Amino acid sequence: MNVTHRCRIEAPVEKVAEALVSEAYNLEAERGREGVVSTAWREIERNEHKVVFELRTTEYQRTKTGGLDKSGTFVSITTSDLDRARNVLTWTWRKESGVSRLKLSGTYRLRADGASTSLEHEVQIEVNIPLIGGQIAKVAAKAFETGLTRYDDILRRHARA
Repeated sequence: MNVTHRCRIEAPVEKVAEALVSEAYNLEAERGREGVVSTAWREIERNEHKVVFELRTTEYQRTKTGGLDKSGTFVSITTSDLDRARNVLTWTWRKESGVSRLKLSGTYRLRADGASTSLEHEVQIEVNIPLIGGQIAKVAAKAFETGLTRYDDILRRHARA
C-alpha cells in the first residue's frame, strides 16, 4: 500500500533539504511518533553529492493489528539517503534484529516552486501476514496520513531556521 502526501514549504529547496537531513529535525520528528521510547541520530556520510544518516530508535512492540504493546520494546533503524543533485531523499525502516512482518520505505522529492519548495512524500507499506496483512497496512497508512501534517509543521520550522 502506498501513501502519497504533498505540501508546499515556504523556503528554498536547499534549506528544506538541509532541514530533512538535520539531526534536530529528525530527532524532533521521531520522538513525537507514537510508541517511541528513545532515539539517536548518526551521520554515516556527508559530501557535496549525498548525505546518509540513520535513526536508531527504541520503540514499543506492536500487536498483530498494529496497536501498541507496552510490555516490551524493540530497536528499529531508519536509514536515509539524500541525493543532492536530484533533491531526492529515500529512507527505509527495519527492525534491528528478529523477524519483521512490516516493511516500510519512502521517498521525498523536492522541487523548486519560485522561492518555495514543493514536497512530495511517498510511503510504501507492506505487511506480510496472511489474510489480514492488507487490513493492517490500511491502518498503518491511516496512521501515516494522520501524522503527516505534524511532520510538515516541524519541517517548515526547521527549514526557516
